[in-house]
Amino acid sequence: MNYEEVVVELDHVIKSSEKVAVSVFDKLELALSYTKEKESSDLIMEVMNTIQEEDIFRQKLERVVNCICEAQGIDGSRFNIAPTAKHISGDKYDDEISQEDIDKMFANINK
Repeated sequence: MNYEEVVVELDHVIKSSEKVAVSVFDKLELALSYTKEKESSDLIMEVMNTIQEEDIFRQKLERVVNCICEAQGIDGSRFNIAPTAKHISGDKYDDEISQEDIDKMFANINK
């Protein structure tokens, strides 16, 4: 599998993930509007937070795809992926994928 094929596969995963997350989020918002019970509302909010965590994973995939495209000279615009997000100064992210991790992934592909 070459880099472009990897990017195409990751792009499909990103798009599918985003569609599912949006659909679930919309349904949960509707359910939240119907419920008056505290336990149900708390559970729905907990699920919504989990979906937001999934969105962070999607953003990480987008960053990897953007790095592969840039490093390999692949035209990433055809995938319609958002440019790599920049964090606001002072924000702390313990689970952020580092450039070193991305470089290791490139090295493993080349094996």
